Amino acid sequence: MDFLLTRLPFLGLWPRVAALDNVLVPIRASPLSSRMRRHLMRGGYESAERRLVAGLIKEGDHVLELGASIGILSSILWKTVGPRGRVLSVEANAELRPYFERQMKVNNLEGEWIEVLGCPIWRDEVPDAVRHQRFAPSQNNLGGMASASHSENRVEARWCTAREICDQHRMEPTAMVIDVEGSEAVLSTTSPTFPPSLNTIIIEIHPLLIGQEIAAACHQSNAWKTDFPDRRVLTDTRISPLSRPARSTPRRAARGASVAT
Repeated sequence: MDFLLTRLPFLGLWPRVAALDNVLVPIRASPLSSRMRRHLMRGGYESAERRLVAGLIKEGDHVLELGASIGILSSILWKTVGPRGRVLSVEANAELRPYFERQMKVNNLEGEWIEVLGCPIWRDEVPDAVRHQRFAPSQNNLGGMASASHSENRVEARWCTAREICDQHRMEPTAMVIDVEGSEAVLSTTSPTFPPSLNTIIIEIHPLLIGQEIAAACHQSNAWKTDFPDRRVLTDTRISPLSRPARSTPRRAARGASVAT
């Protein structure tokens, strides 16, 4: 099977969808590169993050997802939390919204798309040092990143803190999933102080974007020691989960994916 998947598409025709964990992912005419499509169909897409979601997110959770991209992990989160749960999917790249909506539709999910730049701190306002950064959409990673650079491809986007987003959409989050392509650097200088309702954080640190020293400072933030004294450290590549309650052994995510034509 691996031999076949590495040589797709046959005669230039990709499968219509692929099954990843418990969701379907549109493949044909998707924004994914050929390499990423093959990677996904072999079960490799965001594998570390998916394992942590399978082990730490539970039915009924209310999840704030910062950095939703085209909604693949969003749909996995929705399937995991079930009808009693909720997922707010935050993404600043407006060009990805049609793909997000198609991802939701093929899985019979409604989804909740919020088009802002998400600052992963629990405060009333975005820090000045962050607020002045602009957003650069990227087709390579299906998202983008914010920086103080003023290059031509950067666009204005509205910043909101995690607290502002949840207040505006009336959510008391029990979990947060953060993949914000470098904006996590704010955690190295600003105490995030999360609400009592929050039990679990899964955050992806990007040392190649923010540097090893800042990445280390994010890990060592006093907020983790204060708000999550019983955190479970299950670091997998660049993914860092932090969780208040002790839970059972994480469920294993599916290693492979199937395809449908």
